[in-house]
Amino acid sequence: MRRITAALFGCLAFLTGCDRPPKELTVDGSVFIVTEGRENIKMGLVTIRVFKEADALLMVKAQKAAVDTALSSLRTKISQAKDDTVRSGKLFTDADTKEAEGKTKDHLGYALLDSEHVAQILGLDNQQIKHQLLIRQKTEKASEPQGKTDKVEVAHDLFIEAYALTNSAFKLRSEAQDLVPAVKATMEEASRWPQTCAVIYFAGLPEPVSTAKTDADGKFSLKLPAKTRFAIAAEAERTTPAGRESYNWLVWVSVDDDKGKSIMLSNDNLFAANSSESVVMVERP
Repeated sequence: MRRITAALFGCLAFLTGCDRPPKELTVDGSVFIVTEGRENIKMGLVTIRVFKEADALLMVKAQKAAVDTALSSLRTKISQAKDDTVRSGKLFTDADTKEAEGKTKDHLGYALLDSEHVAQILGLDNQQIKHQLLIRQKTEKASEPQGKTDKVEVAHDLFIEAYALTNSAFKLRSEAQDLVPAVKATMEEASRWPQTCAVIYFAGLPEPVSTAKTDADGKFSLKLPAKTRFAIAAEAERTTPAGRESYNWLVWVSVDDDKGKSIMLSNDNLFAANSSESVVMVERP
């Protein structure tokens, strides 16, 4: 009877142990950013959120479609921007060519005129004024020898051609400049893609199972079950002379031994860094 009772107690103890929750261990961490000037910026008052592995994976799957749609749209814009950049460059080149041709004809026109006529026209940029002057000169020279009258007529034609070329160059340059804002806007949108991608994923984050907040030194501490993987998310901002900068982290963390764990959220494992710890691998546009 005693042996049976001991056996029952043993089984009961075994079963009770099976239902016991995993041992919680301490995870210490810090959040900081290293600038291009190698300055270490500690991020205080940053909320650290912890999510179950299964919940994090479901979120990634749910948000992937929205990310793919946004990425496809951005890639289309980038392709158009590349085409517009080539087109704009060609338009600027054609404008420069026509402007040079116009200047050449302008100079040839001046070369055909007497010094008194050149003095009247020199310094006048308005082609219509030149046109009127040349008509008057043509009328005044009607009684002169044919050679002189012909020179004025040729000069007149050269000035008209120069005006047409200059006007064409202006239109080409305006058309090229009209393409520039859209190209710049697309390039800026492309540079913001990592942040845009982060916003989409972070919008779908589930309820955290645990939270913490960094202190003035950017340090935090969590209690997590041993031998269990979790996702940790954090968002931070800071103001710089160049403007406002945003930082996002979404990384895996697990405690595989009894010693606890120490983690760092820094430049190396930012959301778009595609590090070995990253929950999401961000595609580039």
